Amino acid sequence: MDNLQKIIKIILNNQIRKLQYEIPSKKRDWYKELDINSNRGILVSGPRGTGKTSWLLINLVDSNCLYFSADSPIVSGVSLYNLCEQIFLSGYDGVFIDEVHYAKDWSLHAKALYDAFPNKKIVICDSSSVALRKGIGDISRRFINLSMPMLSFREYLMLKYNINIQKFNPYKLSDIKIDFIIENKLNIIKDFNDYLAYGTRPFFLESTTNYQDKLLNIIQKTIESDIPCLLPQINMNHLGFMNSVIGFLANSKNPTINIERQTSLWSIGKEKLYNLLNAMEKVHLIRIIKKQNDFKMYSKGEKIFLFDPTVYNLFNGNIGTLREAYTAAASIDSGHQFYALKNETVCDFILDNYKIEVGGRNKTIKNADYVIRDNLDVAYENVIPLWMLGFEY
Repeated sequence: MDNLQKIIKIILNNQIRKLQYEIPSKKRDWYKELDINSNRGILVSGPRGTGKTSWLLINLVDSNCLYFSADSPIVSGVSLYNLCEQIFLSGYDGVFIDEVHYAKDWSLHAKALYDAFPNKKIVICDSSSVALRKGIGDISRRFINLSMPMLSFREYLMLKYNINIQKFNPYKLSDIKIDFIIENKLNIIKDFNDYLAYGTRPFFLESTTNYQDKLLNIIQKTIESDIPCLLPQINMNHLGFMNSVIGFLANSKNPTINIERQTSLWSIGKEKLYNLLNAMEKVHLIRIIKKQNDFKMYSKGEKIFLFDPTVYNLFNGNIGTLREAYTAAASIDSGHQFYALKNETVCDFILDNYKIEVGGRNKTIKNADYVIRDNLDVAYENVIPLWMLGFEY
């Protein structure tokens, strides 16, 4: 008991420092989509560095809740349940737990806390998808899942220039609102290229020169710390394979991998290799783009893109693959159904019920309903500038 009280005191002191120094002056527009009062049990998930911790701290102000991160050595040696129980008994109305997947049996403890303290708020935050978790406690009926995507191009411009920009549907000419470009004298093509280089995570506001270093650290921590929490028996060979996948995909004109070759090269069984790819997708390192009606348990899809388009710039990646990767990212994060076609003579992708072709300024439409072109200022007929895909959220 005395030990738990000491830990709570340390947590409180850390919280005071965080509230003093780590709340951002500029806030993501996406925060409006996350309602802290939507449920007393909330799980917030999303890629690292997208602003989840900032959102927790913003909502911590003027609340009687306590924040701590489960990856802190201060709390790593104690039971999550016992610690939160003592916090509640000390008079706090709730707990905000960051990096919850680092806590042993976290889902069992979260479920038990939710049931044992019906008047307390429990907000847990994680950097991966719920689907792959090893936790066996069923929290889905108790906790609602709020997801946080990467910054959209619209949000990037709003944060960079401190301006308000309305959302619009790029596939409906009547919905497109681009008055903000003239009103704010923006060079939209340059801004978009800057966004693809260092704009998908809010920490670009701190320093664009250090963006790549921070991005590389995120990739390494995700591979070396997050994935071992999700999959058993991860060894150095598996870590090497995952790093090689990222480097290969960044520069590949044909973004996929040869399963047989990789199993032989890395001496990894086929099932394990598929599990590693699946884990990489769940922790937001890659996006596996499948064909429609591909329901196979083990599938590498038709194409594999890096989850964050700015990673291509980190590795001086292939520009054509970057365009397609951004199209996939913007479309999926905006809530569209997005599939690949094996026969690319028809088009590149299916978006909802539309056939989509993606390329440079002179890209032909083939048999697509829409062609998405890079380095283009305005939309016309069925031609859409690539940058406009970033305005749906």
